[in-house]
Order: sequence, then C-alpha cells, then structure tokens
Amino acid sequence: MQRNSQEKSADAGAPVWLDSQPPSQSAIVLGTALTGQSPSVVSRSAGYRMIESLEIENFRPFKKAELSGLKRVNIVVGDNSSGKTAFLEAIFLASASNPQIPITLRQWRGLEASPIGTTTDVYDALWNNLFNNFDRSKTINIAMHGSENDSRSLAMFFRQEAELTLPLKQNGGATGELKPSTGIYQPFVFHWKSPATPDVILTMRSTASGLQVEGIMHESSMRSAFIPAHAQTSNQYTANLFSSLSKQNKELEFVSALKLQFPSIQTVSVELEAAASAIFVSLPWLKQKIPLALYSNAASNLASILLNISASPRGIVCVDEIENGFHYKRHSSVWEQIYNFADVYETQVFATCHSLEFLRAGVPVVRKNHGDFCLIQVLQEGGISRARINQGLDAADAIEHGLEVRS
Repeated sequence: MQRNSQEKSADAGAPVWLDSQPPSQSAIVLGTALTGQSPSVVSRSAGYRMIESLEIENFRPFKKAELSGLKRVNIVVGDNSSGKTAFLEAIFLASASNPQIPITLRQWRGLEASPIGTTTDVYDALWNNLFNNFDRSKTINIAMHGSENDSRSLAMFFRQEAELTLPLKQNGGATGELKPSTGIYQPFVFHWKSPATPDVILTMRSTASGLQVEGIMHESSMRSAFIPAHAQTSNQYTANLFSSLSKQNKELEFVSALKLQFPSIQTVSVELEAAASAIFVSLPWLKQKIPLALYSNAASNLASILLNISASPRGIVCVDEIENGFHYKRHSSVWEQIYNFADVYETQVFATCHSLEFLRAGVPVVRKNHGDFCLIQVLQEGGISRARINQGLDAADAIEHGLEVRS
C-alpha cells in the first residue's frame, strides 16, 4: 500500500438525524456527516500526533479518568460491565459534533430510541443516564489532546439557570387542549470546542411535538465512525463507502485485502437488489453474484472495519468487540490488515476485545510496530471505572508470557 502525498478533501457522507428516530438498520454513523463528500487518502503535516491523551469526567461509569500515551491502534480490554463500551462512546461523542449520537448510542445498547411517556419522562430518559451516578448537577467533560487541530473537547450539562414547565401531550379534554405538566426540565446543552472550527453549542429542548435543537451545527474537522457490537450493519451504507473508493480508483487495496482473507472471492462490486445497494461478490461455484453479507458474516465485518478506516482519514474509528465473527485461523491476518489500513489512512483505531486468542494472534504485529500500539485496561470497582495504559512492547510481553491482561 502506498501513501498518497497529495492532500485532498476527506469528508465521508452519512445521514444526520435531528429527530428521535434514527434509521433502524444504520449501524455506523460518521461524525462528519454534513457535507456528503467522498473520502480520500491524505497526508499529515509535520508534527502530526493524533490524539495522545484523553480525559473523561462524570460520564457513565467514569467519575474521573485520565490517560496519556494513546497510539495509532488502541485495544481496550476489561471484564463485562467494566466500562469498555462507555469508553468508546466517550471518544465518539467528543469527536463528532452531532446531538443525535447519544440517541443512536442508546439504540445500539438495545434501548428504545424514542422512550414513551410524558415529555419530561422522555427528556430525562435520553440524558440522565449519560451522567455518572445520574448526578445531573455536574458537567460531563470529555477532552482529547493531540496536534493543535486535533485537540477537542465536549461538555454536556443541564443549563441550571433556565427551568421551564412543559405541557404534556394531548390527553383527554377538549380537542387541542393540553393538560399542564408538573414536571420541571432544564435545557440540555452540548458544547464542542476545537481549534480548527468554531465552537458548536447546541441546546436541546423537549416539547409536546418532540425534541427541538437550538444552535448551528458546523462541520466537524475530525472524521469519526463507530461500529457497534450487536447492531445490524447497514449494507447500503457499506456499499456507499466502497462506491466512494471505487469512484476515486482507490478500491484495489480494499478488494485485495478482502480477497487475501477470502480467496474464493473473484470480484467485488456494488449492485442493486430490490432498489437497495449492497456489496456483491462473485464465487466460482455460483452462477450469479450474491451480497457479501450472505457469503460470510466475517467478510462483511472485515469490509465494514476496513471501509470505515478508509472513510475516516486522519480521524477516529471505534470498534466494539473487534474480534466478532473471525475464525481463529484468520486472526493474525486480520490484525495485519487493520493495522495496514490504519497506517496508510492515518486513522486512529480504538477497539474493545474479549478474546485472549485474538490478542495472542496480534503479538507479532504489535512487536513489529510497537510504537503504534497500546493496550488499555478498563477496571471497575464500586461502580466507578478507571483505565490504565500498557504500551506496545509491555503488552506484547505480558500476553506472550501468559499473564491475564483482560482484567
């Protein structure tokens, strides 16, 4: 794979939703979903450092966490319910200036995107669980530090000085009459800061007709994507990413990686079926092409990861349970392919992992490129999560010597 020395525009397109009903099949959201432009490989200026350190305060199980020494590929491990997914969510929220993301994250967790109840109940359900121990009197702060234009922060809080009483939806009485509500709510505020763009300050208000957003959404300078563990991946969106590469004549690297992992694949293309686009592959034993998702769940997962990395040059990709669907024989080559794409597209990867088998398979890649890897251990005690970093060689030594690094 060769680097492209020409700097080009690199904004990936995906829908931005401002209502409380994101498309049910969308399993990937890009943080810079405002322009709809095609992504391309770009080169960093001298001194590019990505996101080197991270601070999380009052977010979900994290009361206060500070990490430094983040690398190109960051593998997040820990016990169930330790806070690994919340760690990825914090990074994704800070990287993308989109108020819809907390609602989408809620859906990926298996909760209703649109809770049912009074306007006050719905409003509280959407935001209260973002706060550590539901303490909405505090401010959630997520700060990422790297190169000047990459450093950015997000503050989320209820605006204390403005308390309003909202009406409920129509419930009995004369037509058009709204019964008064006894619920008090405070506007919920998102405040993103970045040296590269104007501050984005969005205020969320709940009304009988739905959520209202006050403020101006600016295009984020950082491209980011989140691939959840248990939500259905949108075949059409993955096809759009591949189409963007193909239109720039940059698809060969992706196709080669897919064929290397799955040699039976002869061709890769975007086709329409029932008016919906999807990635199709041809196989020697079938007389017509089939969707990649029908051929192999692992192939579909790999395509999603690699295409999102290529669509987020100089940005961030978060992958929850990165080992999902891959047979152990493929683990080593999956590690190599993910690292190669992250290196070429200068994309920073944060991925959770439960599999010791998968971690062991990655040791040779980590040793060879140890300056680009770290292992983040997330631990929880008394309901409070904390995180610590182990650099590449230290993590590789621990894994190779049979030490339990996942807790």
